[in-house]
Amino acid sequence: MTYELILGGARSGKSREAERRAAASGLAVTVIATAEALDDEMAA
Repeated sequence: MTYELILGGARSGKSREAERRAAASGLAVTVIATAEALDDEMAA
């Protein structure tokens, strides 16, 4: 089992890179994305 951690600043293309790698791998993929709860919807 391989794990990859993609780090970078806000709007730096982390999600796009994760999607690219996931598609290229041909394997089942789990993506965990974190964010700060800055509004009521995210805080719920």
